[in-house]
Amino acid sequence: MDYNLQAAEHILVGSKIPKALWKEIADAAVFGGRDSLLSFLGCNDFDWPWFDEWKERFEITGEWPEAWVDYEYGPASYKKVSDVLRSLTAPKLRSLARDLNISIVGVKKVAELRFALVRKVKWAQVADIAAGLSREAELGAARARVTAKRTMLAGAIAHRANNLYRYDQIVELLSSDIIKWRVCLDDLKSCPVAKKLAKGWSFPPENKMRLPPLFPGDWTGIRTQMIG
Repeated sequence: MDYNLQAAEHILVGSKIPKALWKEIADAAVFGGRDSLLSFLGCNDFDWPWFDEWKERFEITGEWPEAWVDYEYGPASYKKVSDVLRSLTAPKLRSLARDLNISIVGVKKVAELRFALVRKVKWAQVADIAAGLSREAELGAARARVTAKRTMLAGAIAHRANNLYRYDQIVELLSSDIIKWRVCLDDLKSCPVAKKLAKGWSFPPENKMRLPPLFPGDWTGIRTQMIG
């Protein structure tokens, strides 16, 4: 049984990523992690329907798992003079003061420079700087989101592959007439989203697609307990 490939078939169902690559992607995810997927996916965004479904759901509910922090919050905003000044280093603040003929004699600390400038600088004087900072922030946020998405893909495939392997082990374990076992999910207190989704979960699930991860970025595991 190729658990890696089976996991990729679950996680990537409906994806436009060529199926001929799924086996290689699966093995890379399991044995190499996020960065090993770069040779297949590059640094750009990629098609992943399961991810898109959950992204829409989290946007609607407003509940975001920890792994989705780059999607929960947008790039830094530069709408006020203070926003711009807060992002500039001391040398850039001094340069701005010189360009605008603002006296900062005796002012040395960054916080003091910003305080001195915020009262004298007009928005029109830093609007172009704000636009540049916004572009940089948007590009940085886009890169961070793709990296996070690639991390979640690698983790989802690896985690599903492991749980598919454990599934077959557990089915065999439960067939024993000597020892009775209970199957449950790991402690979910650290993730409210996973905790909600786990309600009503039982083993074996009606289909293996319901094995963890419950969503991209989820690391819920399966554990067994001896009864009696």
